[in-house]
Amino acid sequence: KRLVHAGCAVYTNLDGRSSSAHQRALDAGMINIKIPLKTFLSKSNWIISIVPPGEAFAFTRRVVAASQFRSPSLPFPRAFVDCNAVNSETVKRIRGLFRVGFIDGRDRWDLTFYACTESGSEDVLEEFTALSQYGLKISLLKGAGAGIGDASLRWWWQMMKKGSIGLFMTMILIPEGIPKAYRFVAEMEGLAEFVGGGEADVFKGFARVFERVAGSLEGDGVDIETLKSGVEKALEVQGTSK
Repeated sequence: KRLVHAGCAVYTNLDGRSSSAHQRALDAGMINIKIPLKTFLSKSNWIISIVPPGEAFAFTRRVVAASQFRSPSLPFPRAFVDCNAVNSETVKRIRGLFRVGFIDGRDRWDLTFYACTESGSEDVLEEFTALSQYGLKISLLKGAGAGIGDASLRWWWQMMKKGSIGLFMTMILIPEGIPKAYRFVAEMEGLAEFVGGGEADVFKGFARVFERVAGSLEGDGVDIETLKSGVEKALEVQGTSK
């Protein structure tokens, strides 16, 4: 929305996405275009990937495949910018699919956009800062030790927020995760891989909780009703205890 309001054209393709996703894109002023992906690539200066975490790698492979069949006369985006909630190892796997510029980017709760790239590609990173003229607050991670995967170290924030939602959901106390439960599954699995060891079991458990909630949302809705009923009863208890 910030990019659009500042005069930047933001294209997207919402095939297969929910009605709520369509509405959010419409409210933000994004342009939903239904054209072949190879043509889509030729219309864009930057490809910014923000998809459900479990689909990040598959989407990247689609982009790479489309780029191989495009006409050499068509322009190609300056770089692919991965902004998905995946761990650093997954980001490196995604990077391995490309022969063009690649930026590892992550936004934070204060709307700062952190971006980094690999050694030798700093020119692409500097060009990316041009988007700051459209209202993006960009902070570059560069210098000794900076590289692909570093922007993904936002995982501590994911641990706090999404992990807390998972914990409270198991106690039937919070409905916030219900609509996006399907997205949180891959995030929790990524956190488990990132943490490793026995401690990873906590996040694997959260992934199964979100998986069950997502399944209920698409299925009979019994677990969803149990969650909502639990919240209502908790609020009633809270009200009578004042």
